Amino acid sequence: MLLLKFMLKNKNEEKKKLKNKKRKGFIMCADLYQTNTNPLKLNTTLNDDKKKQSITLRNVDGKRWVDESMADWPTNDFRMFVGNLGKEVDDTMLKIFFSKYPSVQKVKVIINPYTNKSKGYGFVSFSDPNEYLLALRTLNGKYIGTRPCKLSKGKWEKRAEKSSTKEGKKPKLPK
Repeated sequence: MLLLKFMLKNKNEEKKKLKNKKRKGFIMCADLYQTNTNPLKLNTTLNDDKKKQSITLRNVDGKRWVDESMADWPTNDFRMFVGNLGKEVDDTMLKIFFSKYPSVQKVKVIINPYTNKSKGYGFVSFSDPNEYLLALRTLNGKYIGTRPCKLSKGKWEKRAEKSSTKEGKKPKLPK
């Protein structure tokens, strides 16, 4: 009984210490070269299916975490923010709206998990920068559902932790 109390007391003390300490993560690399590269550039392998997933690190309030919601998006895309969407707009409607551009890779309307309705904005991913700019110019203000949409360049890269190396960066788009 005494030993059990001592063990429980030690576990509680360890938990308190862990809350105050920084946590560490480890990345397994195939070769020594990868250990010297930026962690944002590394890819992890999921299970045994050899499917690649990009790692996106975020800094919020001094805390660093891996943003898993970015794993589904292509890493070398041109992303557009689509705002002022009606509550009735879903991924299918947004995909149909941008269907005349073949370089559209992914569309996502952000959904409120409690009401299962649109939060009023979404994102569209393009692989071709020319089609991206053309869609940005021609479709801004057009109606999707019951409201005119507001299009702007996506700012996800600015929020992602900036890398110090210049390799792998996207070309800058003309203004």
